[in-house]
Amino acid sequence: MDRRTKNVEIFKDSVKLMNGSSRLQQAITESQNKQKLYLETEDVAVPESKGLSCKTVVSTKRSRSDRELSRRTKVFEIALD
Repeated sequence: MDRRTKNVEIFKDSVKLMNGSSRLQQAITESQNKQKLYLETEDVAVPESKGLSCKTVVSTKRSRSDRELSRRTKVFEIALD
């Protein structure tokens, strides 16, 4: 099995799992609603952790929905550990 076929199978399995679980759909929707995109042109201050352990990731990777953005756009993700 080639890499593309394997990735397609994994994607289809993930979609099937998500469609079969209303709780998972709700969690995904809540997660998407909490996401924020910071463009490179914006002056961004990283928020304080307020006693929580967190990690800040700066990435220039884009998803398909971000095609209109420049490849040099930096994305800041705040992930709680």
